[in-house]
Amino acid sequence: EQYAPWRHFQEEKERQKHVTAMIEEIYNDLKKEVKQGKDLTLSKYDMTILLERKLGELPSSLDVENMWMDRFRLPLVKWLE
Repeated sequence: EQYAPWRHFQEEKERQKHVTAMIEEIYNDLKKEVKQGKDLTLSKYDMTILLERKLGELPSSLDVENMWMDRFRLPLVKWLE
């Protein structure tokens, strides 16, 4: 039982890797849509919903912040604060 904090740390690290992979998928999907000439306007809330769908659970505020910080990768999307 004394290793519980370590186990928690490992689980959190695994979860973070998974979240990062899902964020990548979302941005790749959006990139495809932009390439198809779609006009996209997205807000932080929209991105939170997309991440929630990918994860199958409510993302943490840190997950959302990490994803939102990457939005500069898609300059053709209209981003709403």
